[in-house]
Amino acid sequence: MRKAIEYILHMRPLAQLVTMIPFALGYLLSGARNIGEFVFGAFVWLVLLNAGTVAFNSYYDKDDGPINFLSRPPKATKGLLLFSWALKLCGLLLAAFINHDFLLLYALSVILSVLYSHSFFRLKTKYGMDLLINMVGYGLMTPLAGWFLSGNHLNIKFVFAGLIGVFFMGAVVPLTQIFQYEREKRSGETGFTVLVGVPIALFTSIVLFSAGNFVAMFFILAYDLPFLLFLAYCAIALVMYCHLHHWFRHFRVLNAIKELYKTYGYAAAGGIIFALSLIFL
Repeated sequence: MRKAIEYILHMRPLAQLVTMIPFALGYLLSGARNIGEFVFGAFVWLVLLNAGTVAFNSYYDKDDGPINFLSRPPKATKGLLLFSWALKLCGLLLAAFINHDFLLLYALSVILSVLYSHSFFRLKTKYGMDLLINMVGYGLMTPLAGWFLSGNHLNIKFVFAGLIGVFFMGAVVPLTQIFQYEREKRSGETGFTVLVGVPIALFTSIVLFSAGNFVAMFFILAYDLPFLLFLAYCAIALVMYCHLHHWFRHFRVLNAIKELYKTYGYAAAGGIIFALSLIFL
């Protein structure tokens, strides 16, 4: 039982709830509204693939200090590695029952996870590649998976989903590294935040969040969705901007973990409002 709890903690369930937002946006923008189909697809993509990928990454990171969504990570054992592969391979089998596009995207994500985390490749530690891979892997491929789940053909609406996902994931990644900055710098890694420094990392997040919010607000207006939801989204975007600006100005004295979780809260609120607006498409 103890091992099972440790494995579940390494899957970081809260992180998967956050990742569900871009997945749901891709699905809703495709025009699909089948609850059963969505739940099954979300289980395959978020629980088996994403959580398996996070556990796989935890094994190779072997962190002994706070990490994203886990303040006290349990020891990463060989069993965790086997568990992560079991999740990903089970998901691959189930993905075959969805459709060809979803299966192919799933397989590409598994390959990308190995390149990102495995000690032989370890792209996450090389010259800011962590930012690029997360923007593509989570920011673009996650809403694309939601869209592919529906089986509908891609259209111009996916451009909005893709841009929002890429911008927001690009904004989040540097923020998740700030409280690990000194540790990663001492280890000789060259992830994005270590490469550019905390001030530039925060400034990058502000720019990318602003870009993502602009695309989302433009979409709501362009498709004549409820104006009250547009105003609500604008309010959340403004609060987020003020929060990040405050963090940028006072990063030396603020608790980076607390500020990160505040950011997640604002982003989740904005994502929920945006998802609600899609119901009226």
